[in-house]
Amino acid sequence: MYCRQESILIERELTNVPLSFLCSNVFIPLRFPCSGSVVVDVGCAPGSWCQVANEFVNQHKYDNNDDGYVLGIDLQPILPLSGVDLIQLADVRSPKTHRMIKERLKDRSVDVVLSDMAPNPSGDKALDHDRIVSLCEELIRLCCDSATNNDDKPIIPLKRGGTLLCKIWDGQRKSELIELLKTKFTNVANIKPNASRDHSAELYLLARNRK
Repeated sequence: MYCRQESILIERELTNVPLSFLCSNVFIPLRFPCSGSVVVDVGCAPGSWCQVANEFVNQHKYDNNDDGYVLGIDLQPILPLSGVDLIQLADVRSPKTHRMIKERLKDRSVDVVLSDMAPNPSGDKALDHDRIVSLCEELIRLCCDSATNNDDKPIIPLKRGGTLLCKIWDGQRKSELIELLKTKFTNVANIKPNASRDHSAELYLLARNRK
């Protein structure tokens, strides 16, 4: 479920704004989810994306019963966010976190998965690149591959036609990650945030229309 417009101009003042991607008057080339959608934000601290997602998925909350739902997950503590369900101090690679995600989502299928996850920089660009790609690979598995223990649904069940946006640092394995995404989605694109400096290695991969 998506808005028709291909891009959204965010002009609201937000409480928590990461300079890397999202601030007032930043142009986001993402068909943001419309009212009633389910969004999972991984690596969500301090909560900016959750705030924006919650505004969009609940924009017609009082007009109908089709309420949206936003789940934020992070290793760090997060201040409460109105209308957002949070899993704090949680490693997305942990089976304990997987159980918590499934409990919170219940029977919901997910429309959009956002990921701003990144390892703590080590100073070794090649190592840091490899580590962030590995995090993205794990997220793709959680969204698209069946869970173990006789459960045929992924941990984060991204629905057919769903969208995944994940951050990486540019490097040798970027093309490998793009090829993996192309096996799961029909459209994969690079996004360089307007707020990123020209020499920054930070970019996002936008994968649309899960197969």
